[in-house]
Amino acid sequence: MRRRRLKVELLRRLLGAALFALLLVPSAAQADQQGALLTVTGAIGKPNRPPFSPFADGIFAHYGVSFDKARAFSFRDLADLGMHRLRLRYPD
Repeated sequence: MRRRRLKVELLRRLLGAALFALLLVPSAAQADQQGALLTVTGAIGKPNRPPFSPFADGIFAHYGVSFDKARAFSFRDLADLGMHRLRLRYPD
């Protein structure tokens, strides 16, 4: 009897945790509305965002990073890149 109660309690907690996790994960549509997930700076051929602004780019300002050209990637942009495999070899 006690063993069955423990199994039911464990199952209830697992289902509750799974439901909570699903509520926290934004959908792709919500992620696109939230804006950039990743900003890449440097030798950018086709920038899609304005230059550095100390007000709008507070995290960059905090770390002393500024830029003239950058490309912002949303969740959908990153998903559209697809997956690639890299093999790294380090010299001995």
